Amino acid sequence: QSLLILGLALLQLVLILPTYPYYFTYYNRLLGGGPKAAEMIIVGWGEGLDEAARWLNSQPEVQNTDAVAWYSTTFEPYFDGHAIYKIDEAKISRTPKPGLAADYVILYINQIQRQLPTTGALEFYQAAPPAHVVTLNGLDYAWIYPSLSLQRIIENDARLVGQAELLGFNLLDPTGERVQTLQSGQAATVELYWEWLGKSPDEPIGLSLVDYNGEVWGLGQSLGTEARLPFEQWQEGMVAYDKLALTVFPGTPPGDYYLKSWIDRPATGERVGDFPLALADVQVKVDRPETPPDVTDLPLAQPLNMPLVDGKINLLGLLDPPPTDATWQPGETREMVLYWQAGQTISTDYFVSLLLVDTNGTTRAQWESLPAAGNFTTARWQAGDIIRDPWRLTLPANVPPGDYRLDVRLRTEPPVTLFTVSVDGRPRLFEPPSLDLATHTQFGEAIELLGLRHAEIEPPVLIVTPGQPLDLELVWQAQNLIDVDYTLTAQLLDAEQQVIAQRDSMPLDGTAPTTTWAAGEIVADPVTLDIPADVGREPHHLLLALYRVETGERLTLPNGDDHLTIPVTINSPPVTSN
Repeated sequence: QSLLILGLALLQLVLILPTYPYYFTYYNRLLGGGPKAAEMIIVGWGEGLDEAARWLNSQPEVQNTDAVAWYSTTFEPYFDGHAIYKIDEAKISRTPKPGLAADYVILYINQIQRQLPTTGALEFYQAAPPAHVVTLNGLDYAWIYPSLSLQRIIENDARLVGQAELLGFNLLDPTGERVQTLQSGQAATVELYWEWLGKSPDEPIGLSLVDYNGEVWGLGQSLGTEARLPFEQWQEGMVAYDKLALTVFPGTPPGDYYLKSWIDRPATGERVGDFPLALADVQVKVDRPETPPDVTDLPLAQPLNMPLVDGKINLLGLLDPPPTDATWQPGETREMVLYWQAGQTISTDYFVSLLLVDTNGTTRAQWESLPAAGNFTTARWQAGDIIRDPWRLTLPANVPPGDYRLDVRLRTEPPVTLFTVSVDGRPRLFEPPSLDLATHTQFGEAIELLGLRHAEIEPPVLIVTPGQPLDLELVWQAQNLIDVDYTLTAQLLDAEQQVIAQRDSMPLDGTAPTTTWAAGEIVADPVTLDIPADVGREPHHLLLALYRVETGERLTLPNGDDHLTIPVTINSPPVTSN
């Protein structure tokens, strides 16, 4: 019996010793060994990762090599380079990002059995031949694949659900070499890597360069999508990349900018959605060009070449000025771009003002900003610099219709006319009409009720006939611009302060909100009250008030009241014959 036990022990030892030092790789050969076990159960507890590390250690410049493995804590002690553990708390079991950041990625047997992080991500790596395979006891345990070592990894979640997730990008110069910064006025190639979550191949990814406020300073043109497998074979999680030619606009100031990306839907001309990018993940720097662009190469639709500030600054011209034959509607926003050139290095900051001036020389609207949307003040300009200066001009609703000129001015310098433009809108009145009942009552600080018209009046009394509509016209004047839309309430009250008739509306039935009134403008607002036939003959009065719909708060009069009352006399009802 002792000999039997000894024999069995020796047999077991003979079977196990060949697996030294990886005893966990032993599987009964009579039952198919390791290959059969891998079909039946999860295999691998990190054995073989030391061999993967040793192979990598034999490669040139291993000290400067980044690698990521399934069991990073098992792999790292043996590796002479840098082991990437996770990206923003996400391991390779959850995202392909750590693998894309590395020079090498080590796929492990039980990772492949579990298909983590996704089938598509594994197929992305496996589409290329491995640089080395670690085989233990007849079973492949680890595969070492050269990876991409992406220049920038997008660490935060940048996912459009059911479409794609952005993973990272490279910036390349025209020769294909990686660069750390972009050049103003130059083109670069962006290799934008993403994970496929269902995006249609007919809906391309778009790209632009924006500043902190979202102003666009460069546009990308798609050069196509590339992947290691044909689209028909993609599984969810497949890694692909788009090549985009990103052109930084000439005159873009040096500084920090950000990539913005989205998915287009050409079939409808709309966007599927914008990727939710964290600014820190996509920040790029734009450098001042070594040589300013030639002025003749600028895309100026309207060259001006106007020297200002004693020749220190030259206004070169406009890019895409608004069409002069299209009238400007109140509330409409128009865009244009000015181009400046520094005649010399400037030590003073100049504000740029754009003025909308009518034919009488009155400024009806004004916009003011530091140049280049505040990104590049004149005190930072150097001799020869060309500066792109974008503007968005929203026409205030209270600008009267008519012909105007748009002037530009630097600080206290005399203004220079850029172009003329016509403003459309409702007709405006600035001369008060004749009044049937003058009231001259101030409502708040900016509105005066001059009086009433078109009513039966025996001053100071308003005459009302039972059963007949009361038609009157309230004549208002704006003393200044008004920043709140007020609603008028007109109420006929009896002696007990009960409401007999009432109408609430914004001026001109809502077509002339008080925020659209120009300073000095006269607004004649027709109001109709339906008077009941059974209204009593006792004294009545008309109550007029202006209030905010959101709060009900009324404007006050100089005497502290929040309404104006006008005495009303009730006529005898009309006699009807039988």
